[in-house]
Amino acid sequence: KLLHKIGLEMPTATSHVANEDSRCQLQLEVHWPELRRFLPNILSYNEDLQKCIVQSDLNELSLIFEVLIPDNSAQNLEQIYGLNDLVFEKLRESRLEKKYFHFCELLERQRFTEAVALLKRRRSESERRLLDCLAEHYRHCLLGSDGKSGENDSLVNDLLLTTLCDFNALTENDVEDVRKSERKMPALLSVLMKHEEWPAKFLTAIVYSEGNCHHLERLLPGFEEYLVQGQRCSLADLQRRLDETGAERDRAEQIVRTAFDSFIRANAYAFEELPSEFAETTREDPAAKAAAASGGGDNGPQLPVGAASQEEAEVEEAERSSRQQMRAYQLELAEAGLAGRNCMVVAPTGSGKTLVGIEIAARRLAEDPDGAKVAFLADRTQLVDQQYAAFKNGLPEPHRSRVICVRGGSVEQFPLSYSLRDHSVLVLSTQILLNNLLDESEDGLAGDVAKFSLLIFDECHHCDKDHPSKKIMDLYFQYRDSNPGKRLPQIVGLTASPGTGQACKLQEATEHVLKICANLDCQELCTVRQHLPSLRTSVFDPKDRMHWAPAKPFTDSLLGELDRLMQRAEDLLAHEAKRFEFLIPRPPSARGSFIYTNYTGMLHKMLKEETREQPSCMLHAAWKHLLRYNFAHLICSLFRSVDALRYLRDELDPECGQPTCRLDRDLRDDLRSALPKMDAFCREQPEAAGSSPALKILAEILRGQFGQNGDSRVIIFVQQRCFTRSIKDFLDSSQPELANAGVRAAVMTGANACGAVGGITQNAQTDTLADFRRGVAKILISTSVSEEGLDVQKCNMVVRFCHVTNEIAMVQSKGRGRAEGSTYHVIVPEQLGWLSDKEKTNRMRDEMMQEAVLRLSKMEQLEFQAKVQKLQSDQACLRKIQQIQKSAASARGAAAPRGSTPRPHYNLQCVGCNTLACTSLDLRMADKHFVVLRDSLLTDGRARLQPRPGGPAEDLLNSQIVCAKCQKLWGGLRKFKDLVFPWLKVEPFKFVNSSTGVSAFGVKKWADTSKYFGTPELSNKEMLDKAEGLPEELYMQLLAGSAPEE
Repeated sequence: KLLHKIGLEMPTATSHVANEDSRCQLQLEVHWPELRRFLPNILSYNEDLQKCIVQSDLNELSLIFEVLIPDNSAQNLEQIYGLNDLVFEKLRESRLEKKYFHFCELLERQRFTEAVALLKRRRSESERRLLDCLAEHYRHCLLGSDGKSGENDSLVNDLLLTTLCDFNALTENDVEDVRKSERKMPALLSVLMKHEEWPAKFLTAIVYSEGNCHHLERLLPGFEEYLVQGQRCSLADLQRRLDETGAERDRAEQIVRTAFDSFIRANAYAFEELPSEFAETTREDPAAKAAAASGGGDNGPQLPVGAASQEEAEVEEAERSSRQQMRAYQLELAEAGLAGRNCMVVAPTGSGKTLVGIEIAARRLAEDPDGAKVAFLADRTQLVDQQYAAFKNGLPEPHRSRVICVRGGSVEQFPLSYSLRDHSVLVLSTQILLNNLLDESEDGLAGDVAKFSLLIFDECHHCDKDHPSKKIMDLYFQYRDSNPGKRLPQIVGLTASPGTGQACKLQEATEHVLKICANLDCQELCTVRQHLPSLRTSVFDPKDRMHWAPAKPFTDSLLGELDRLMQRAEDLLAHEAKRFEFLIPRPPSARGSFIYTNYTGMLHKMLKEETREQPSCMLHAAWKHLLRYNFAHLICSLFRSVDALRYLRDELDPECGQPTCRLDRDLRDDLRSALPKMDAFCREQPEAAGSSPALKILAEILRGQFGQNGDSRVIIFVQQRCFTRSIKDFLDSSQPELANAGVRAAVMTGANACGAVGGITQNAQTDTLADFRRGVAKILISTSVSEEGLDVQKCNMVVRFCHVTNEIAMVQSKGRGRAEGSTYHVIVPEQLGWLSDKEKTNRMRDEMMQEAVLRLSKMEQLEFQAKVQKLQSDQACLRKIQQIQKSAASARGAAAPRGSTPRPHYNLQCVGCNTLACTSLDLRMADKHFVVLRDSLLTDGRARLQPRPGGPAEDLLNSQIVCAKCQKLWGGLRKFKDLVFPWLKVEPFKFVNSSTGVSAFGVKKWADTSKYFGTPELSNKEMLDKAEGLPEELYMQLLAGSAPEE
């Protein structure tokens, strides 16, 4: 059948081709030379090679003729699909070259059965592609609002259901069941997909009903135009034919079916980028279908069938790239780890260090299949899914099925000790492992690092100071000191940039790298020395380019107004500080600079120590306005005046908070009176207000990049969250060339910040990264959250926009450019010329770091280990001293006589207005979260509830707690064992000693409060008392996220 379709006459094969099961006999009976002559054509019809050439699963050979062969000649077909450069280039790109040669080798040896087993026949893709589109449509509609059925149900309406019933695709009972379901789309598909021709029926029903035609463009962009032009038939004409019965209706259905199949094939590349789990879940998982049809289950609202978990999407993406083979330099890097020695692997970004870790993990699992336990520790939570996908794809069976991704914050997440029972490999963040190691309950690990056979630290240069990875290693050393002779886990660290510790000399840089090795208990530093050519051909070093942006060539009256506002705020701050005898540093003269940003940060720390209510409120108001004005000044200088004006308007939004004191009200009035002048400047001089030399350079860089390669991926790094919106607004509104080329920008910021200051949720982070990988968004505007570990193979440009930090960030951000020919751009404005010097310093430190690593890798093994042991001995001595001091303090506390002064409690006062939220006596630990036991926080007017951006998330309800006086975000509502508790952040509060009135110093996270007060676990009695004392009406209000009455 295939051979006839491509126009080849092989009479000996005709009788066998019809039977698909007789392909092996076909190969055996056909004369070998004749078969070999047509091998390229036969091979071209297998699944893998189809993907190589057109990046899609094409199911009709006629489409290959349309796309690649203008004159439809068999000679051209043989030429294109022969063993030529095009095929081999695509094979190399998709890592299928080895399989291709294996196939040819089997044919040479006339082992036809094994050769044919490598080929797979494809079924039609139309059904799966339509499901993919429906899944994408449904996911965006569902998750874009409040988590319930929303816009998507406007597609599944009575008109569509009635039409499907008229077309005999549904029964009346089916229609009734769909109407009753809360999840109408999955319910409809669960019954509609029983019909073999359901895609054509579904689309025909949409075309037929005039009220639903507008959905066609949203569901399948471009299909309506394709249908009308390709079939030379208007929608009105199709609707008229469908209104008929018999042959006319059948012909109309055939037109829609043919147009859809052809449209899918003609747009194969675009459809390849869509997730494909929707169809598989709907077809293969009856439970999912049943849950979807019934509108949910016992676990609450369900995601749509197509919105499968992100780890499945990541695994599918990794599976498509096929399992990678270790290169020569990777085997060299893995040598020490494979031998069981502790080591730190230092290799460039993009060299496959994760694959090295996977290979070492596979060796440990092979040595002890039942007992080995491996933990792969990612530094950032958004990278956990990516590394989980790599392990699922990279490990061989049966270990692949025993990999688990452990995430925090989920009520359904079992303790780590339970995950260890049934799984061999855990992929998780360093913080989650640290929390479980510190947990001394019966479910915790209680510091027992020996439960693991191997710990792999990704981005191990963080193993220093107070980072969670350093604390994990401290527990490792404590276990080693207290259990001499017992087995310890193997430690493997992976990094591209151990850093220099801000060193200025090679010796200092060498000592810093040695310190990281000592912290990781490394016996060996692994670098590539023997196989450097292999490394250089596999890793692409982006070309560096620095761009100077001149200052704005005109006087910006908006900057003048900002200077006036900042001067008044500084004067009021100095006046109030003098009145209340509060010493503050003198503000720097460089307004609208990062130096001034550092000044406001230092001022904020000082204000957190002020405990008097009136001065604290007044000084905090002045600080808040200085912070806003400085950011607006920066935005106006680096971006556009209209962006600064928009930022200031947003800050005056009532939802951002009401005035907290007289000074705050006066400064707001000043800003409000200045806005008309700023607005007049932007309106009267639009060219000046909309210009930015730095943004102009950025636009030129992007246009040049996408002009050369329309499928590029670009990451733009900025310093502040508010800058991401300025760049996105500029690209969306002022760059029609990019928009017309289908280039869309997306924003990536941290998940710890609230939405009001530019933060996004963790789910939004995951979706944004997925869109960037698929090319839905081709520009990613990000803060430092994306600097490390993000692996997007198509990324071929990195831009640091007016933002330079240290040498580690430089190396890591450059490493996001993975594709060959990648470029690294730094845009430096004239007013921030010192950034250029800092970038040059980073380059010198990077060279110094590489020399230090090379020096240590060449060092004799005994000398290296002696230096590491010396550093570890010093650290062990320090740990011993700290332990003695801690024991002495405990002993003094135990020896204190009864009736002595108890340990003081602390008041949690809002940093914005000094409002007392609660005391440390009201705090309890509930599943590692700090919650407030008493509900009076929400009922006595101190705080109010507001909707949570993005809706509920795991065990967080759809509410935020904000200060009733200054609107500062305090926390949210958390559900724990069917009870609702206020949950607080640590940043919005100062902790004031109730006895002395002195603020606790250095409290940046909840763990720091242990130096000042203890927080007991929430007891069963307290939960029972709360349940009995909580009115049902208040409980339902809290559960719904509505504000309770005072």
